[in-house]
Order: sequence, then structure tokens, then C-alpha cells
Amino acid sequence: DLHRLIRRQRQMCIRDRFLSSVGREIIKDIEDMEGDMGARNTLPMTAGIKVAGGVAVAAITAAVLSSPIPLLIGLYRGTNAVIYIALVLICDAVFLYSCYQALRNMYHVPHPPSWTTKVAMIFGLLAFVVPAAL
Repeated sequence: DLHRLIRRQRQMCIRDRFLSSVGREIIKDIEDMEGDMGARNTLPMTAGIKVAGGVAVAAITAAVLSSPIPLLIGLYRGTNAVIYIALVLICDAVFLYSCYQALRNMYHVPHPPSWTTKVAMIFGLLAFVVPAAL
């Protein structure tokens, strides 16, 4: 049934988008910690940079690990599966690179991981939208 298929695709997209957004926002909070002092109370301020970074990496890793699920349940087939795989591999690679950046240096990173996670999120969104549009 087409409606069921669309609903499943939407649910998976929302789940992955939520997990990656949580990770990205925490990374952004770590980057903005100095400027947020006194104005906001964020996870890095209350739990510390290492704990917050670990939570961010865990959320992003969960999104990456769940990315094969649409293929495993047969949501995409043929050309759509190939397009999904290509886009999601780019997405996952950029996400994993941002996790590496965040873990390597939790605070002063030359290329902020929040920027790389934004790029990954664009490819992740395209991975769901492009095959569905074909």
C-alpha cells in the first residue's frame, strides 16, 4: 500500500533527522559555550564538555547505524536503492567525520563539526527525498 510506504519513509526520516539534530545542537552548544555563559544553561555547561560530546556522538552514531534500515525492510528497490545508498553513504561519512572532529578536540576545532553535520543533514534529507520523488 502506497500510503503505508510513505508513512514508513516519513517516520524513518523523522527519526534520523531527530537524532542527528540532537547531536548537532549539542555540538553547537559546545562551540558556543563561552558566549552562552550567564545567558543560557546548556548540557555542556551542566554536564561538562566530555559528557555532552559523548551524548552528541551517541545520537549521531545512532542515526548513522539506523540508515540501512530502509533498505533492509525493502523501502527502496532498484535505482531508488542505488540513489539512497549513494546519498546516505555520503551523509554517514560526513557525520562520522564530524564525530571524529568532536571527539578529537571538543572545543577549538578549526572546522567546526556543527558545520559538517549541517552538510551531512542535507545529504541525509536528499537520501530520503530523491528516491521518493522518482
